Amino acid sequence: MLVIPMTINDKFNNVLDKYFYKYSWYQLAKKDYIIRTLIYAIFGAFITICFAVFNGAYGIIYKSIWYGIFAIYYIILSTQKVLLLIFYRHIYKKYNKDTIILERKKLIIYLLNGILFIPLTITLSIIISIFFTKYNPSTTSTILAIAIATYTFYKITLAIFNIRKANIIKDNILQTLRNINLVEAIISIVLLTNTLITTFGTLKGDMRIITIILGFIACISIFTLSIYMITKASKKLKNN
Repeated sequence: MLVIPMTINDKFNNVLDKYFYKYSWYQLAKKDYIIRTLIYAIFGAFITICFAVFNGAYGIIYKSIWYGIFAIYYIILSTQKVLLLIFYRHIYKKYNKDTIILERKKLIIYLLNGILFIPLTITLSIIISIFFTKYNPSTTSTILAIAIATYTFYKITLAIFNIRKANIIKDNILQTLRNINLVEAIISIVLLTNTLITTFGTLKGDMRIITIILGFIACISIFTLSIYMITKASKKLKNN
């Protein structure tokens, strides 16, 4: 008789089953790939919140409104991920036997997240206009620059991975998660650019112009993504 040895993944799953199988959310996650993905995303949201607290603490210590505002942005986007899991779990438990209604509810969640990106984009564009034309963000440290660079690399990698996954599995919830991660990556690039310039140089002349242009490109990208989500969801909801 052939005995197939257990892999590390099998052993890990057995340990998880032993301690968590009694919980309904765990049983649901075992059966549904999307919920499982969203639970993993919650851990990512926890990392983002920690990073937001780090930025917020820096903003308080060095009296920098700039980093405080970005901390708030990260917390909002992390909250979106948590709410995404809560709402999807709710509609899945209620409508999992009716795929038509379930898909419609997914589209509504996709639409609402697209709408939410609009005020975030407008606020970000106003902040960039004020700070980069009238004020100079606080001088930063090398440690902060390294921390933001590491986090930005992590967010870009995660965004690329989620884009590939969402393109393979055509699901509106996964595409919503992909877009939230993409917005986080775009915002992180803006924050990193400013931090590198103020750490290793000065925000004057050409550097200020480059930062302003990059900031508005980021705003246009997020706004375009928002319009795409709203248009796509609206058309599908109308056709259904």
